[in-house]
Amino acid sequence: MTYMIGIYAVYLFVCVAVTIWVARNLRLNGKIYVTDGKDENPVLIDAISHLLIVGFYLINFGLISLVLKFGSNVSDPQSAVELLSTKVGGVLLGLGCMHFVILMVFSGLRKNQRSIFEPVDGPPRSTAALADHVAARRDGVH
Repeated sequence: MTYMIGIYAVYLFVCVAVTIWVARNLRLNGKIYVTDGKDENPVLIDAISHLLIVGFYLINFGLISLVLKFGSNVSDPQSAVELLSTKVGGVLLGLGCMHFVILMVFSGLRKNQRSIFEPVDGPPRSTAALADHVAARRDGVH
């Protein structure tokens, strides 16, 4: 029984510490990645980043809690280390998957950010220019 309490303590410490470290890095670097260092709408970027990190914490702490239950009782140091590495390895794989999901979300936000703020070839955005564009198309001038 003493091995299991030690395994639980080390497991929780390692998994919680790594989860917090990954989340902080995602939050810090995610904002820079999405905005390319520009300050278009920092309040919106902060809000989205915060919501993604909260979801990241909830999913990963849920995974950590579920994995805590799995495994058998151990009676010697070797099986204790093996059980601990299996538990931590499972959580690290889950963290890695969540990390890439968050990066995909940030990448999608970055593409949306560019499409909003960068000029595109096509109809002008101002009302007067849009009216001129519509009139030119109606008259057959492109």
